[in-house]
Parts: sequence; C-alpha cells; structure tokens
Amino acid sequence: MTSKVSRGIHALTVLGAIYRAILVASWAGVRVIRWADRVQRPWAYAKPPLARDWQGEARVGGTRLRLVLSLWVNLARTKYDGSDLHGRAVLYYSTGRVQSYPLWGGVHDRQGQRTELHLLPLEDIPGLRLAALTEMNWDGDTTLRGQAILIRGGADGSTSMTTADRPIPFVLQPTAVSGTCTVR
Repeated sequence: MTSKVSRGIHALTVLGAIYRAILVASWAGVRVIRWADRVQRPWAYAKPPLARDWQGEARVGGTRLRLVLSLWVNLARTKYDGSDLHGRAVLYYSTGRVQSYPLWGGVHDRQGQRTELHLLPLEDIPGLRLAALTEMNWDGDTTLRGQAILIRGGADGSTSMTTADRPIPFVLQPTAVSGTCTVR
C-alpha cells in the first residue's frame, strides 16, 4: 500500500512540475512575442503614440474642412490581414455636413514615419467627399502630416477631382475627440 501511495505522490509531483514548466514556458512565450513585436513595431509602443486621436484643418475653395482621425493598433493582425492600424476618419465641413469613414492601414517603417491609410468609400453621395489619405508622415511626437484626396460626387453617381486635381495637405495634431466637432 505504501508503494502505491508513494507512486501516487510521485506522479502528482511530476504532474505539478510539468504544469509549472508549461506555465513558465507560456509566460516566456508571451514575453518573447511582445519583445519581437516591440522590435518590429516600436511606433506601436512609443510615448506619445501614433495610434491616438488626431485633428487638423484645411480649406478647399470657400469650404473649411476639419479632418479627425482615430487610430488604434490592430492587435489581431494576421498574415491575411496585415494592416497595422484600424480606425475612423471623420470629415467635418463648415457647411455643417459630416462624413465618417472606416479606415485601415500599414506602417512601412519601424519609426512610423511612412504610414498608408485606406478608407472604405462611402456610397455615391453627391458633393465633396474623402477618397484617400496619402503620404502620411508622423514626426514621432505631436505632428502627423498627410494629404487628403477629395472627389466631388455628382447626383448621377459620377465623380470628379477637386481643386486643380491635387491633394489637400493636412497637418494634424493630437486631440481628445468628443462626440461632436465644429469647424470654425
């Protein structure tokens, strides 16, 4: 009987050691993955971060525009969805019009200075609308520069470029986004 008990105790001791080894290996694996992510994407862990709320203003003809970006790190990034960032772009017009666009994008260097953002286009709504955000450049601190490509949608579903067919430059600064925004 004593040998059965001692074998049982020995088996529990071995199982306990295996369990502890699995816990330590899991903890170490998570630490290695986080370390590798910090090495590959230091911009995602920077202070101040690239992934936050930004806003800036521009003028197109007689219309003032305020662009607000909310960016967050895509934690569920896979080889099929390689986007580094997800978020939302909201364009506020001095006329009172507001348009919101889901966005995703990639960061093409370790410092986050070359960022590409893609927008999910709106349905064919007549008037001025955001088609793309290009040449996004983060200074690693409190300035995000980029260009907005705007198109004008016709009531018949047609589209045309705006203001001499050139992108509109934006300089964005960090902001605390609230539910509403106005253009001054």
